[in-house]
Amino acid sequence: ANQPGPGQYIATVALSGRAPVKVTNENGNIQVGDYITSSAKFPGYGMKATRSGVVIGQAIEAFEANGESSGKVEVFMGVGYQQVNNTFVLTDKDAQLTDAASGSLLQQAGTSSTSFVIDQQGTGDILKLQKGGLDKFLVKNDGSVSILTDAADEEVEVFAVSNKDQKLLVVKASGDVEIARNLKVKGSVEAIEVKAGNKLCLGTTCVDEQQLKALLENIGSSQSQYQVGPPPGGSGTPDPNPGQNSPDDPESPPDPEAEDSPQTEGETTQNQE
Repeated sequence: ANQPGPGQYIATVALSGRAPVKVTNENGNIQVGDYITSSAKFPGYGMKATRSGVVIGQAIEAFEANGESSGKVEVFMGVGYQQVNNTFVLTDKDAQLTDAASGSLLQQAGTSSTSFVIDQQGTGDILKLQKGGLDKFLVKNDGSVSILTDAADEEVEVFAVSNKDQKLLVVKASGDVEIARNLKVKGSVEAIEVKAGNKLCLGTTCVDEQQLKALLENIGSSQSQYQVGPPPGGSGTPDPNPGQNSPDDPESPPDPEAEDSPQTEGETTQNQE
């Protein structure tokens, strides 16, 4: 009864314990302790698991070969989901995060197997990507986003937005921001220094560098022509009563009594002459 009939064969199925498994090195050589998953190229073979997903067990012996090759390794069976290298990959074939997450934190959205929704029901952060305990990419509960980089080169693009093959917005490690097209600001702009490329425009009026220089020179020339300065040798302070002696003038004013004093006849005749 246990003998296969014509065109049939017996396949050994192991669900627990130790079992020999045919493997390939398509994902690299297999070391003791590596998790084994199904081969991506060869049906019926296993390969080293390099990312989180469903595995068949853990290798208890090594397999090394030069070039793409196949062989057998002893595997301690343990079929199920396993986190490998803390790496998750979302594809249209295996909803890894859906399988790994507890509760309803991650759920497949709709009927598309390539769409995933992170539905944060509590007060914690929505998404946090870390390296060495530091938050490299953080989406907070209120939707605000922060990015932390440690780029040594100031020209490294730490944030970029592209449309097809054109970069629209680039933020570099130096803090410089490059925008491919126009920047429209509805509020005010405060800057220590403003540099314009080819033209400086206000409304529909634009001037280039040479035109702006000529305009400023003309303004400076006009001001110098109409500039009013102190008279030569003067103090620079205008006299409020021109033609009159000031109270502090050392020259004495004419004596009114001398003007009204009677004159002798000889003096009058001399004056008339």
